[in-house]
Amino acid sequence: MNPLVSIIVVNYEHPEVCTRLFNSLPMTTDVPYEVVCVDNGSGPETVARLRAFKATGKITRLICEKVNHFFSEGNNIGLRHSNPESKYILFLNSDVEIMHPLWLLRMIEWMEGIPKTLMPYTWSDHPAQPTREPRDIVSIGWSRTVNVPGEARPEGWCCMLRRSVCGQMSPDFPMCWGFEEMIAKIIQPKADGTPGGRAGVLCQYSCYIRHHEQGSEGNKLATQIINRRQPDEVGWFAGCNPPETLDFALGEHEHSSYLQW
Repeated sequence: MNPLVSIIVVNYEHPEVCTRLFNSLPMTTDVPYEVVCVDNGSGPETVARLRAFKATGKITRLICEKVNHFFSEGNNIGLRHSNPESKYILFLNSDVEIMHPLWLLRMIEWMEGIPKTLMPYTWSDHPAQPTREPRDIVSIGWSRTVNVPGEARPEGWCCMLRRSVCGQMSPDFPMCWGFEEMIAKIIQPKADGTPGGRAGVLCQYSCYIRHHEQGSEGNKLATQIINRRQPDEVGWFAGCNPPETLDFALGEHEHSSYLQW
């Protein structure tokens, strides 16, 4: 079967980190997916570990680069090697661990506007009423920018995009700025007046996925998390559609969260 989702992982060194990710990914159920891993010039130990994951089917396609192309171009390489028949592209950091078999299905439900439970949600002083309309971008977690109403924009450590809107990240911005510029272009209104893409940022995610080195911060208020970064000084997000703040609608036995509401 063709994959519904192409998961792109860029890795550089830290074999113990990527081991946690690739050992947990196979618990994923209900969604056909492929894993495209781009190694950015790691040493022999890391490359050998990745090749072992490829041999056991935990990585679908492995591209081992001899030099470090950094985050933006690394993801571009992964995108070029992904199956063109997949409907969604998921950019996933290597320091992530999957915690729940339905994590990917839940993200697709939000992309299509058909989650089992649609909950009105409020965080900080910015209310969000999730709609049943499809979205072009759904990310787990968010960054802060004063140029977007609600001061939230999609985050890059676990972000799903429709392939039809996904673009290249500019190598001129080798790290996270390449991702953020691409996202801003999708959300901004088009020159012909066509509205920009719709985006949502998911909260209450700790039972589904964990970002070990940065994203999942325990026992903090939402305002403390979104304020951990400086405002966007570049202005890429000025005039963009504000992302919706969404909820995973946790089930009966999924009450714990890294975020307190």
